[in-house]
Amino acid sequence: MKLVLRLVACAALLSAFTTGAEAGTAPGGWYTGKWSCQLDGRPTRMEWRIVNVDYGGPGTSVAGAELRGRLWDRNGPWATLTRTGSTASTLTFRHADGNRWFLRRGGGNTASGYSTWQGNRYPFDCRKRS
Repeated sequence: MKLVLRLVACAALLSAFTTGAEAGTAPGGWYTGKWSCQLDGRPTRMEWRIVNVDYGGPGTSVAGAELRGRLWDRNGPWATLTRTGSTASTLTFRHADGNRWFLRRGGGNTASGYSTWQGNRYPFDCRKRS
Protein backbone atom coordinates (compact mmCIF):
# COMPACT_ATOMS: atom_id res chain seq x y z
CA MET A 1 0.00 0.00 0.00
CA LYS A 2 2.83 2.45 0.87
CA LEU A 3 4.54 1.74 -2.46
CA VAL A 4 1.33 2.45 -4.39
CA LEU A 5 0.84 5.74 -2.51
CA ARG A 6 4.42 6.75 -3.22
CA LEU A 7 4.05 5.98 -6.92
CA VAL A 8 0.80 7.98 -7.09
CA ALA A 9 2.46 10.87 -5.22
CA CYS A 10 5.48 10.78 -7.55
CA ALA A 11 3.25 10.72 -10.64
CA ALA A 12 1.31 13.74 -9.31
CA LEU A 13 4.54 15.58 -8.54
CA LEU A 14 5.97 14.84 -11.98
CA SER A 15 2.75 16.03 -13.61
CA ALA A 16 2.83 19.26 -11.63
CA PHE A 17 6.44 19.99 -12.61
CA THR A 18 6.19 19.05 -16.28
CA THR A 19 2.98 20.99 -16.98
CA GLY A 20 4.99 24.24 -17.22
CA ALA A 21 7.43 22.70 -19.70
CA GLU A 22 5.29 20.78 -22.13
CA ALA A 23 7.10 18.56 -24.59
CA GLY A 24 5.81 20.55 -27.56
CA THR A 25 7.19 23.89 -26.41
CA ALA A 26 10.13 23.26 -24.09
CA PRO A 27 12.55 21.03 -26.02
CA GLY A 28 13.65 22.77 -29.18
CA GLY A 29 11.66 25.95 -28.50
CA TRP A 30 12.96 28.88 -30.54
CA TYR A 31 14.08 30.64 -27.35
CA THR A 32 16.25 27.81 -25.96
CA GLY A 33 19.94 28.56 -26.00
CA LYS A 34 22.22 31.47 -25.13
CA TRP A 35 21.36 35.06 -26.00
CA SER A 36 23.26 38.36 -25.99
CA CYS A 37 20.79 41.11 -25.14
CA GLN A 38 20.33 44.81 -24.57
CA LEU A 39 18.09 45.74 -21.64
CA ASP A 40 17.22 49.43 -21.87
CA GLY A 41 20.51 49.97 -23.72
CA ARG A 42 22.84 48.03 -21.41
CA PRO A 43 24.35 44.63 -22.22
CA THR A 44 22.80 41.56 -20.61
CA ARG A 45 22.81 37.82 -21.22
CA MET A 46 19.93 35.36 -21.18
CA GLU A 47 19.89 31.57 -21.29
CA TRP A 48 17.10 28.98 -21.58
CA ARG A 49 17.96 25.29 -21.29
CA ILE A 50 16.43 21.90 -20.62
CA VAL A 51 17.94 20.12 -17.62
CA ASN A 52 17.51 16.55 -16.38
CA VAL A 53 15.91 16.34 -12.95
CA ASP A 54 15.03 13.57 -10.52
CA TYR A 55 11.69 13.97 -8.75
CA GLY A 56 11.65 11.51 -5.95
CA GLY A 57 12.21 10.77 -2.36
CA PRO A 58 13.61 7.95 -0.31
CA GLY A 59 13.13 4.68 -2.20
CA THR A 60 11.58 6.32 -5.27
CA SER A 61 12.98 7.95 -8.35
CA VAL A 62 11.18 9.53 -11.28
CA ALA A 63 13.38 11.12 -13.93
CA GLY A 64 12.19 14.06 -15.96
CA ALA A 65 13.19 17.27 -17.69
CA GLU A 66 12.64 20.86 -16.74
CA LEU A 67 12.99 24.16 -18.60
CA ARG A 68 15.21 26.65 -16.78
CA GLY A 69 15.87 30.25 -17.68
CA ARG A 70 18.27 32.78 -16.26
CA LEU A 71 19.39 36.36 -16.88
CA TRP A 72 22.65 38.14 -16.15
CA ASP A 73 22.49 41.92 -15.85
CA ARG A 74 25.83 43.74 -15.58
CA ASN A 75 27.87 42.68 -12.55
CA GLY A 76 25.03 41.07 -10.59
CA PRO A 77 24.32 37.39 -10.03
CA TRP A 78 22.30 35.31 -12.48
CA ALA A 79 18.56 35.77 -11.86
CA THR A 80 16.01 32.99 -12.40
CA LEU A 81 13.50 33.33 -15.24
CA THR A 82 10.26 31.34 -15.34
CA ARG A 83 8.41 30.76 -18.61
CA THR A 84 4.71 31.57 -18.28
CA GLY A 85 3.78 30.97 -21.91
CA SER A 86 5.13 30.60 -25.42
CA THR A 87 4.09 30.21 -29.03
CA ALA A 88 6.00 29.68 -32.26
CA SER A 89 6.91 33.39 -32.19
CA THR A 90 6.44 34.73 -28.63
CA LEU A 91 7.73 34.10 -25.13
CA THR A 92 6.26 35.44 -21.91
CA PHE A 93 8.16 34.92 -18.69
CA ARG A 94 8.62 36.18 -15.18
CA HIS A 95 11.85 37.55 -13.70
CA ALA A 96 12.89 36.39 -10.21
CA ASP A 97 11.67 39.75 -8.87
CA GLY A 98 8.11 38.88 -10.04
CA ASN A 99 7.94 41.26 -13.01
CA ARG A 100 6.57 40.07 -16.36
CA TRP A 101 8.70 40.15 -19.49
CA PHE A 102 7.86 39.56 -23.17
CA LEU A 103 9.79 38.67 -26.33
CA ARG A 104 8.67 38.30 -29.95
CA ARG A 105 10.84 36.35 -32.36
CA GLY A 106 12.22 38.50 -35.17
CA GLY A 107 13.92 37.59 -38.40
CA GLY A 108 16.94 35.33 -38.16
CA ASN A 109 18.25 34.89 -34.63
CA THR A 110 16.74 38.01 -33.07
CA ALA A 111 13.95 38.75 -30.63
CA SER A 112 12.53 42.03 -29.32
CA GLY A 113 10.19 42.91 -26.52
CA TYR A 114 10.20 44.47 -23.12
CA SER A 115 10.93 43.99 -19.46
CA THR A 116 8.89 45.57 -16.69
CA TRP A 117 10.05 47.13 -13.48
CA GLN A 118 7.96 49.16 -11.05
CA GLY A 119 5.11 49.23 -13.56
CA ASN A 120 7.23 50.64 -16.41
CA ARG A 121 8.26 48.89 -19.62
CA TYR A 122 11.86 48.91 -20.85
CA PRO A 123 13.11 47.75 -24.28
CA PHE A 124 14.64 44.28 -24.36
CA ASP A 125 16.37 43.20 -27.59
CA CYS A 126 18.27 39.95 -28.05
CA ARG A 127 20.40 38.08 -30.56
CA LYS A 128 20.91 34.33 -30.26
CA ARG A 129 24.54 33.31 -29.88
CA SER A 130 25.86 30.46 -32.00
